Amino acid sequence: QGGCAVVWAATAPDGGRVAVKQAAKGATGSHRSNVESVRREIDHGRTLFQPGGAPASSSESYPGVHHIARILDHLETKRDLWLVMDFGGTSLTKCAFEIKGEFHRGE
Repeated sequence: QGGCAVVWAATAPDGGRVAVKQAAKGATGSHRSNVESVRREIDHGRTLFQPGGAPASSSESYPGVHHIARILDHLETKRDLWLVMDFGGTSLTKCAFEIKGEFHRGE
């Protein structure tokens, strides 16, 4: 479970691994905020990628785009907002805590 949703590992119809994010709708401010956050994630995905998953901008101009999980599909139901995304493997939080080396002030 993440900050605003539950993320499930799943198998796509083609046999590939995907991540399925489930953001529960509800009457509380926290639920509304979480759903709005996921909606913004969908909007950013539309900006970064074309339908079908190709980057919207050249990878030469934005080489980091290949490190962003694509949103493959989404569905909004009465109770939840669902996203199907590329399965990335290791979470960003886990990677951040495994950073080795020194951090310098001011950088």
